[in-house]
Formats: sequence, C-alpha cells, structure tokens
Amino acid sequence: MSVGSKMASKKKRVAESIHDRDRIIVRLPDGMRDKVADMAQANGRSMTAEVVAALEQHLQSKDRVSQLWETHQRHFDELESRIALIWEAVENLEVQAAAGWKGEFRGGLRRLEKLRRESDEVREAAELMKADQTRER
Repeated sequence: MSVGSKMASKKKRVAESIHDRDRIIVRLPDGMRDKVADMAQANGRSMTAEVVAALEQHLQSKDRVSQLWETHQRHFDELESRIALIWEAVENLEVQAAAGWKGEFRGGLRRLEKLRRESDEVREAAELMKADQTRER
C-alpha cells in the first residue's frame, strides 16, 4: 500500500470516529425536549452539544461539592483539636484556682462552653452536608 493510501485511510478513520463515540438513549419527560431545543438555539449549539454541556456542568459542580466538603473537614478537624487544647487549659486553670491561685479567668468557662456548643452545631451541619452529598450520589 502506498504512503498516500495509508494517509487517506487514516483520515477516513478519523472522520468516521466521530460517529463511533459512546452513545446513550435518553427518554425525556414531556416538554423537556422543547426546553433543550430552546436552550441549544439560544446558546448557538446543537441539542447534543447542549446536553453534553449540561452534563459537564453538573459533574463539575459535584466535584466542587466534594472539594468544599474536604476543605470543611480539614478545618473542622483542626478546630476540634484546638477546642480540646482549650478545655485542657481550662481544667488546668480550675486546678490552679482550687489550689488558691489568684489569677483572673472570670467568664472563661462560659466562653468555652459557648465555643463547645458552636462546635457541636458545626459538627451537626457537617453531618447534614455529608448526608445530602451521599443522597445526591
């Protein structure tokens, strides 16, 4: 086979490969086809390109939620460890106070209890976010 024939054969395969891509058949609810067609026309692309763009956007937003969740978890873990250190310091202050230390720490326990409640609220919110993320998958 001549070099020119090989090149022509490769070009033909590249052109045909567009139609060899993965395909799926989707059954759309009543009226959705018209909405997709309207959006595609407004965006200057085919219905297929519009559906692919919508899927890509959806998948990227899922990735973003995962990234936000991981960032939240890292900060949450750090806050929990700091709160544990604060509680340990308070316990040390209480021991010193019971032993007759004359230092000033009035209101410290109330502030720390407020921090603990806020930490519990953050933990509950994190669990709700994780449950929502799990349901979306």
